[in-house]
Amino acid sequence: MPSDTVHTAAVTGDVDSFVTGLGEGWQRAACGQLLEDIRAAAPFGEHMKWRHPYFELDGAAVLKWFCAKEWINVYFFRGRDLPDPCRLFQPSENSKMLTVKVTQTTDFDRAAFRDLLREAAALTHV
Repeated sequence: MPSDTVHTAAVTGDVDSFVTGLGEGWQRAACGQLLEDIRAAAPFGEHMKWRHPYFELDGAAVLKWFCAKEWINVYFFRGRDLPDPCRLFQPSENSKMLTVKVTQTTDFDRAAFRDLLREAAALTHV
């Protein structure tokens, strides 16, 4: 991933540029699907924060991504408050935040992920 592409996305706040800057391969495809699901679930505000995609609703932080070479973590800021019947969340000792980990070999349940997103959006009004 070219560092100047990620930096440009961070400066402009463009999540689409971040995804495009990942180049060809599984991460770009996976992030494209994540972004599609996020946009379909709720009218989240999209920003680049700390050089990573960050999503909020009505001023409340909802989730962010972190892309590494072998995985993508999707952090739900209020993950502990969300129902997770499909067990997408990774075990964690964090008192509030939980993570969905995506890898090249993950059998990712997009419907369950969209359910988490809708539930997370609803929490911003609680």
